[in-house]
Amino acid sequence: MKPRCEICGEEGEEKFSSVFGRQFIEDMAYEIFDPNPEKKRGSLDLREMIERYLAEDFDEAVYDVLLGMLHEDRSDLLYESDLMDKARLEISKKKAWEEIISKIKKGEIPLEHLQPSQLLDYFPEEVLQGLIEEGLIEENARKNLRYPRSALTFSNFTVEGEKIIAQRLLEEAFKNLKKSGVGIHITEEEGYGTEPTSIIRDFDEYTHSYDLIDWQETLLNTAMRDAKEMRILSSDIKVRVPRHRSRCSNVILVDISNSMYGNKFKGGLMAALALERLFQEEYREDVLHILAYNEEVYLVQVGQLLKLRPYGFTDIGGAIDAATRMLEKEDGEKNIFLITDSEPTASNKRELSPIENAFRASYMAGKADMRLNVIMLDRKPILRTICDRIASLNGQAAIAYVDNPLNLKEFIIKTVIDRKRYRLR
Repeated sequence: MKPRCEICGEEGEEKFSSVFGRQFIEDMAYEIFDPNPEKKRGSLDLREMIERYLAEDFDEAVYDVLLGMLHEDRSDLLYESDLMDKARLEISKKKAWEEIISKIKKGEIPLEHLQPSQLLDYFPEEVLQGLIEEGLIEENARKNLRYPRSALTFSNFTVEGEKIIAQRLLEEAFKNLKKSGVGIHITEEEGYGTEPTSIIRDFDEYTHSYDLIDWQETLLNTAMRDAKEMRILSSDIKVRVPRHRSRCSNVILVDISNSMYGNKFKGGLMAALALERLFQEEYREDVLHILAYNEEVYLVQVGQLLKLRPYGFTDIGGAIDAATRMLEKEDGEKNIFLITDSEPTASNKRELSPIENAFRASYMAGKADMRLNVIMLDRKPILRTICDRIASLNGQAAIAYVDNPLNLKEFIIKTVIDRKRYRLR
């Protein structure tokens, strides 16, 4: 891939993935979202490559043009010598990047000799440009091309970028659970209930009984294939699968108040993303709503989780009320997953204190036969007291204290799957 030249304005035609492959660029996108603290270094020394070009003589005309461009961005605190050093570094990095691309295309540099973190450390501008072209980072991130790594935020990811991150988080959760000795197996069996549904399946004689055949869909398939003879083949037969008895409806409430800043907030997002992906892949007939809350409650659409920011107060009662209203419209077992790190600090009921409001909402959810799962990211005694009261009022609540918020996704994934297993017994 020929990178965009800041000096001449020339644009390369090849896409980023045509050089690095889809897997590698997804690795780079995930590295931006969740940098690996244990940096692995590839066998290729990128610093040495850049320094080799720094030792060369520069074309004065090109050097003057780039120096002029840097002058436009200069700070009054930068000396002329600083600008000259920066110009030399920019040219050296551009030459090193072009050498890397050329050698990858020729097969002289295998991709396994490179690490995504390396490229992001030494060539963040080029990587960001490539991820924008691939549709994983939004166009508005172009304004940060000059200082990309430090300026990038979660909100710069596109819907496609968020989907890739969610998939990685789910895979990571399964891997970590397996490593810790917790066996996770997703059931692929379809249970049959009594309520009809619009889900149509191909007929499988080992799975489906003949009374499930949908003759209208079957004959339609036959007519489209053989309108004259109307000979039904096994490939034409469709069944209408009744609703799974273990269907469940779920709401995950993610605290985005100011106290969640840092790893708590990141852990909450990671858990919601992984859970969303789990339902998309394995539990498509179940329902999952994601609500973010502070003193207000927000329904989070697909692709919008990484746009959230922590701010405001914490209205747990208002959040449970919103979840209850959503689940009243759904069928099956109803679960609310409440993630928080603090006591309530706001109330949507003026006549009630924040804590009284949380107690009231928990009780009302219990009356509506909704199971409340409280995931607390702090172990303060006052919070234990509040959580115990919430659980008691709900009547069927469960409380968990998670010390490392970055492990939250594993806990929630395991909880959901265990619950599904229980319902299938």
